[in-house]
Amino acid sequence: MSLTTWRNLALMALCLTAGIVDVIGFLELGHVFTANMTGNIVMLGMALGQSQELAVLRAVIALLGFMAGNAVGAVLIRENASKLFWPRDVTVMIAVECVLLLLFGILFYFTGTSGSMVYVLIALLSGAMGMQTTAARKLGIAGISTTVLTNNLTHVVEDSVSLGRRLLRRDRSKEAAVLNPDSTLRAVAIAVYLLGAVVTALTFYMQWQFIIWVPSLLVVGVIALAFIRFHKAKM
Repeated sequence: MSLTTWRNLALMALCLTAGIVDVIGFLELGHVFTANMTGNIVMLGMALGQSQELAVLRAVIALLGFMAGNAVGAVLIRENASKLFWPRDVTVMIAVECVLLLLFGILFYFTGTSGSMVYVLIALLSGAMGMQTTAARKLGIAGISTTVLTNNLTHVVEDSVSLGRRLLRRDRSKEAAVLNPDSTLRAVAIAVYLLGAVVTALTFYMQWQFIIWVPSLLVVGVIALAFIRFHKAKM
């Protein structure tokens, strides 16, 4: 496979991670999203409107953790990194994300979500997702950030409408008959995120001892791929 294909697979693994993490957060951390901040802001608004102080606190911690992850990622990344195929700075960010995910797994496994520990767990997951989002944005692959699905969905719909118009005009060119690669990749990213959410929701209560480690295992795979395929090739 080409380096571009490997890079796209790495990005899809990060999308899968985000889908899993969001469901874990929603099911076990007090109905809070730790990857999808759009949904989290909605949850915050509802909690404020209904004067649910603890729900407000959980949502605020998720938002602050995500923003902190963004900030750390912005500090780690160099200005010219976006010009590279796979910057080493991105690998460093993903490695830090992996540490946060592993720490989440250890704490969740041994302490659970009792008391104030739930806020620590929310901060760890949202911080990891904030760093992942910044890393994916710096890669600049089809505008995919791995956690923001609304833009991906909008692009897919717009490109699908454009494809329909070309077909109605009976454009017989090869390019007119299919979605462009970027739009296809965005559609796959949405499907992969959804897959992670569905599988996690179906199996979490039966296999939580395994599922809490899956995000960190996926990220370890991305790091290994980066060193084997991208950095080794001096891209």
